Amino acid sequence: MKMTKAEMITKLLNKFTLTETQAASIVETLENDTDMFPVGTHVFDILFNFYCDNGEMPYEVATSGDPYVWIADTLRDELGIPA
Repeated sequence: MKMTKAEMITKLLNKFTLTETQAASIVETLENDTDMFPVGTHVFDILFNFYCDNGEMPYEVATSGDPYVWIADTLRDELGIPA
C-alpha cells in the first residue's frame, strides 16, 4: 500500500533531524524527480552524515561515487516512490 505524503513526511521526521518543511520538500522533489540536493545544502549534509555514520552508505559511494544519486534512490525505496 502506497504511503500518503503525510506518512512519508512523518517517516522522514522520525528518522532524520529535519524540519517539516525540509521533509515535505524532499517528498515533493522525489515524487517530481527533480534535483533535490544542490551541492553543499544543509539537507544533503544531514542525510549524507546519517547514512555514513550508520554505515548504510557504502564507503566507495561516499568517497568516489555519487552519494547524491545513492541517497535519492535509497529515500525513494524507503518511501515507496517509484524512480
